[in-house]
Amino acid sequence: TPPHLFYNESNRVRVNISGAGDDFNVTLLVSGGHCPDTDTDTDENCTLNESESEVIGKKNISFYGNTSVSFTWKPERVGKCNLTVLVDPDDDLYEANETNNNMTRKVRVYERIPVEIIAPGGGETWKGTKEIRWNASFRKPVSIDIWYSPNRGKKWVVIAQNTENDGVFAWDTKTVADGYDYSIKIEAYAEDAYGEAKSNLFTISNRGTEKSWKGFHANAGFAL
Repeated sequence: TPPHLFYNESNRVRVNISGAGDDFNVTLLVSGGHCPDTDTDTDENCTLNESESEVIGKKNISFYGNTSVSFTWKPERVGKCNLTVLVDPDDDLYEANETNNNMTRKVRVYERIPVEIIAPGGGETWKGTKEIRWNASFRKPVSIDIWYSPNRGKKWVVIAQNTENDGVFAWDTKTVADGYDYSIKIEAYAEDAYGEAKSNLFTISNRGTEKSWKGFHANAGFAL
């Protein structure tokens, strides 16, 4: 399951199964959640109680050992939900232990907040204090987390958390090392909503040391 599941979008849910059997059913159910406040539908079924459930999908499988089954889920509700997988719910297989065929996992479904990073745009060189600029317009109040990566997104370090969504943050680049693999990530949070964006790569050069490292990187190698 991806780290964020989004309302009204196709999300992939993968179930890992161990055991053996031929031609039996795997079913994925959902319960819980509520409609986003933009939905004007007054249908009493808009909110799904935890005691109720809907079928996301069913698949017939045969396997021996370990396998994974993928479902595509397009949530119609946001908030806290329960995903329940039922393995062989029709009791087509004989099993000595029937108690380990069901599993429930709590997940949260979000509306997607559209996020756009305006600066850095990628390819430029920054030094001193520069303005990180973004746009994250949404109908609900939004808070912003800002991160940087010095190594193409392999590691993210926080710059600011829970900052105002005013579209600009002054960042003193002298607090980090020179480098040419920097990227910025903006995360936007609101009630039952999330969005993020990552910038293209850019360079930070306050001391000029990134030039020697870039040359080394381009020519690195071994000969025997």
